[in-house]
Amino acid sequence: MPRMLLSFFIFVNIAAIGQCEEVLTNIPQPKVDERAELLGIVFRLAGNPEYQCHAFKEYDDAINQHFAPFRRHPVIRAAQSLRSKYGVSYDAVMSYAVHISIENGRVALPNENSPDETSEKTLIELDSRWNRVEAQAQSFAMLLDDFYVVSRFHEFFEAHSEMYRKTEGKIKAITDNIDYLWFKKFFGEADITRFRIVPSCVSEQGNYGTRCYFKDGSAEYYAIVCTRGPDAVYQENSYIPLIIHEFSHSFCNPHVKKYLDELRPSVERVWSFIEDQMAMQAYGSPDTLLYEYLVRACEIRYLFALGNEVEAYRSMARNRNNGFLWIEELVKLLDQAS
Repeated sequence: MPRMLLSFFIFVNIAAIGQCEEVLTNIPQPKVDERAELLGIVFRLAGNPEYQCHAFKEYDDAINQHFAPFRRHPVIRAAQSLRSKYGVSYDAVMSYAVHISIENGRVALPNENSPDETSEKTLIELDSRWNRVEAQAQSFAMLLDDFYVVSRFHEFFEAHSEMYRKTEGKIKAITDNIDYLWFKKFFGEADITRFRIVPSCVSEQGNYGTRCYFKDGSAEYYAIVCTRGPDAVYQENSYIPLIIHEFSHSFCNPHVKKYLDELRPSVERVWSFIEDQMAMQAYGSPDTLLYEYLVRACEIRYLFALGNEVEAYRSMARNRNNGFLWIEELVKLLDQAS
């Protein structure tokens, strides 16, 4: 492992700062988010392969039938352009979704330059791919608002409320077994009351961890996870590490981002050897690899913390085979730091 990368991960202060004896009474509840479904369906209609639901045929057919007349809507063309020109896809789509608001039947995005003080949200954490087209972020919201109204999106969303509720129940049966206090023990500070688990019914494969800051300095943390409807089988040993992984992004990413310039040269030296493996996992740059390294190591530390050593070692082996060559060393370093 390059010395610079090792040094950073030894000293990064993400491990336990103190012991937490708190008893958690209100745990996060899975809830389908209308904003996430709206953005997922828009980018699905735009052709993004990561926002599809072919395995959930009932929902797939319903989307095709309801939104067929709106495939040429300007927001669909805008989404296609954003993807082809600026790479707005995958987690960039969900980063945008959690920042918009849907109130009184209209869609809006907070405007930092507006004198309107009604919005409590900030735009600090929009994905960097949106920062390349900052002006388009607002214009896209206006197109999204029009699409929401003319396509009667809320009617579509309400028509599937029972299906959403049943899917939430399937996910809840698993997520109720998560030790959320681990986040406070490991990261030192985590407001678990602001954790949001969002089952995504329009994403068969993509899972995303993002957050939204508010003007008072607080934040909401999102684990947006793929589903295949209420009749699918959901495995606890897959979904629990997945949700730990996505929530960890909110805490790990700021630390990695702070040191990206120092870390990047070390990773770039090995990038050519693992680039194809990373592309198969939809990781297209050395920067993304750095974010994933730390999050995956934290996910494995969770498994160790709960005494699931067999699965922890299996996860390390899988990650190493997938191109994360120094994962075992990083997991050990985080253990030393804690």
